[in-house]
Amino acid sequence: MKPSMESPTKTKSFLLVGTVILTVLTLCSFFVGKYPLTLSGLLSGDAMQWRVFLTLRASRAVIGAIGGFVLGVTGFVYQTVFRNPLASPDIIGASSGASVGAAFGILFLPGAVAVTLPAFAGAICLCTPCTDAFLPDRRKRR
Repeated sequence: MKPSMESPTKTKSFLLVGTVILTVLTLCSFFVGKYPLTLSGLLSGDAMQWRVFLTLRASRAVIGAIGGFVLGVTGFVYQTVFRNPLASPDIIGASSGASVGAAFGILFLPGAVAVTLPAFAGAICLCTPCTDAFLPDRRKRR
């Protein structure tokens, strides 16, 4: 059965189960770590537990959720642009280009931003020929 032919109730049930699992795991991640946190300690207003909760645990959970969302969106964009359900950054060379750029930045440039920008530039330099080669030329259709 094609994905577009699946029933809406099946899709909704998968989304509901995924949301419940994400919520439960996020709540569990608040209490797992080197410094033990308890619900009673947080509710009683223990300053050290609140500090650990806000600075370490909550930020870790939020950044993890945002990172997962962004990775999902980028995968969707890759697959949509290349019209290929198996397209990924590894296949078209974005990962390799970013690695070469980061290595160049580590070896020849000072500072942390000097690693990020060459990595981005390396990924773009290797992806541009791929997009030109694999995307259909819209001028030929007219």
